[in-house]
Amino acid sequence: MSAVIESIKDTIANECFQYDKTKVAIITYDTSIHFYNLKNTQPIMLCVSDEEMFLPCPLSNLLVNLQEYQKNVLNLLDHIQNSFINNPCKDSNKLFSAINAAYSLLATKGDKNQPNPDPKNMTIGGKLVIFNSSSSITGHPKMKSKNAPNLPKDEIIYAPTDDKQLSTMGINLTNENIGIDLFVTSEGYTVK
Repeated sequence: MSAVIESIKDTIANECFQYDKTKVAIITYDTSIHFYNLKNTQPIMLCVSDEEMFLPCPLSNLLVNLQEYQKNVLNLLDHIQNSFINNPCKDSNKLFSAINAAYSLLATKGDKNQPNPDPKNMTIGGKLVIFNSSSSITGHPKMKSKNAPNLPKDEIIYAPTDDKQLSTMGINLTNENIGIDLFVTSEGYTVK
């Protein structure tokens, strides 16, 4: 993960995001979801249980203008790199809960079915860039091991038990103009 964080820091520091409207929020996750208040010089971690998802502080503190708060974002990335490098929690993570947390950040803020909706109450939308480094995923939808026909009997892959939950999640994200880039790494090998 260190290489990922260094690449993100280099991209931000080299001003690859030159648009003044670019906003950023950072969420980390392991057995719980961590939001970050980026308006402080030293960003504050705010932990939320996935059982009752809510935004722990005003949206404007979590989703900030990248040009204006670039130094704070870089400070946070340094902090994450140092804090999570030896994270002992490799047996479970809340990937799907983290996606729902990001959805709650970027989802519609108002009723877009009004005759003349206020632009301030429209969908924020955006792109989620997710880096997951654990093959053990917990939460909803639940994952179960499933033997793949082309793998040795002792090797397993993970498959969702309820595809309807994943398709509903995909539809909701699409309806709110939210795209996902998912990068998965693990200690073992990955099957297509």
